[in-house]
Amino acid sequence: INLGEITADKMAIKHQRELAMPTIFEALVEIITNSDDAYEKLNNSLNYVGDVRIEYFRGGKKNPTILRVKDKACGMDFEEMKSKFMKYHKRTSTTSRGFFGRGLRDVTALGDVKVSSLKHGQFSEITMFKDLGVKSSAQNEKPTNNELKYIGAKKHGSAIEVRIPPGSKSQYNPYA
Repeated sequence: INLGEITADKMAIKHQRELAMPTIFEALVEIITNSDDAYEKLNNSLNYVGDVRIEYFRGGKKNPTILRVKDKACGMDFEEMKSKFMKYHKRTSTTSRGFFGRGLRDVTALGDVKVSSLKHGQFSEITMFKDLGVKSSAQNEKPTNNELKYIGAKKHGSAIEVRIPPGSKSQYNPYA
């Protein structure tokens, strides 16, 4: 008898992502390797090396910590973002790394994750919240000058920002 698909509740997902991201360093590795995959896709080469900018603003008990990683790789349009970020355990990568399709969604263990991206000069933005909600604030729109400056690219690229709440555990808020 076919009973349908196995589903996971939010508590199981939250527990699983915290095991995957015990410190900010696992999140950083995840985001940087995603940029590496995007450069490989853009240049159709497994050996391509692209630039990645890492910004870290340490917060504390009153201010959030901000981790931001920017690249000038292939970027994503709104449909790609929606497809990649709306379903947990969906394989989204064509590389050998994309095993369980959790990666960036697991980074929400640290805090809210905002993905801002340019593809073919169009701007899209999705925020994945720590409570597992997802919101879009731009869908394939003409970017403003501030959005271009924020990403640091003109035609394609992405900025991933992790906003770690004030008072989070020290493993999510290390000294630089």
